[in-house]
Amino acid sequence: MLDSSSPSARPKRGWRPTIPFWIVAVVVLLLVLGAAASGGLGAALAMLGIVALLTGLYALLFKRRSWVGIPHRKSAALVAGAGVVAAFVGAGIAGATAGPEQSADKSASIAAEQSATATPAVATEQSTPSAMQAPAAAKTPTATPTPTPTTAGEAAAAAGGGIPKPDSQQEARLLADIEAINPQFINRKTVSNARNQCSSVLGGSPESSLIRSTQVRFTGLGVEAVTESEAEQILAAIRANGFCRAS
Repeated sequence: MLDSSSPSARPKRGWRPTIPFWIVAVVVLLLVLGAAASGGLGAALAMLGIVALLTGLYALLFKRRSWVGIPHRKSAALVAGAGVVAAFVGAGIAGATAGPEQSADKSASIAAEQSATATPAVATEQSTPSAMQAPAAAKTPTATPTPTPTTAGEAAAAAGGGIPKPDSQQEARLLADIEAINPQFINRKTVSNARNQCSSVLGGSPESSLIRSTQVRFTGLGVEAVTESEAEQILAAIRANGFCRAS
């Protein structure tokens, strides 16, 4: 009669989770969560399929129960096959999800580039008329009318046509003296301006008025402005020339 307490009669104990199982389970969970966070459900399913494939292959090749306790090789083959299917399905889901997102991102990027390219063009077009109009706004010399006589001497000289006129030698010397002051003062109206200024001198105008009228008369025809110092030198040249005398 056999003893029921002998070792051969004891039932085999089933697989129970061990410390390595919990360690590997935590690692697998972290991998799946990381894949889900970066690639969504498809990436998580693909990662889970890869883990199942590696687990089944380990059990098949080494004939061990692996970390999840696969009981025999048939189960290992099923786990490996399921892992392959899960990996392919997850990759397909991940690709289908990423396609529209990448297309949307690409479309947004193209639209942003087109907007950035169009904005400087519009700004250039808007600024072009101003740039074209700039020359029109530039300062253009305007003819300054000769001041009308304001003193009795000037009025009398203008009425009687008695404005002193230099002879040829006096005119040549007068032009040379004025050119020495500023070559820009020499033009077709230089002698006429000097004669008119002489009439103001003979009319007894104040020195400040004479300087101002000299500045006005010799401005124009390429001369933008006459300084007070230049006006004083012109008056001195007119007075010293010899033609500016009362008749």
